[in-house]
Amino acid sequence: MGFIMLGTTLVEDVTTALTSVANDITGVIGAIAPIALGIVGVFLVWRYGMRFFKSLSK
Repeated sequence: MGFIMLGTTLVEDVTTALTSVANDITGVIGAIAPIALGIVGVFLVWRYGMRFFKSLSK
């Protein structure tokens, strides 16, 4: 009987831990996403800007 209780508690603890990790990862992605999108945007503007000005110089 005690073993079943331990198993249930273990499953609940693992589920709680994994849920906590998932929430932490989601929070980190939410914090990093705007910065990453800004960096990608700057890179794309630079890339297409270079392409545009190279096409003008031909």
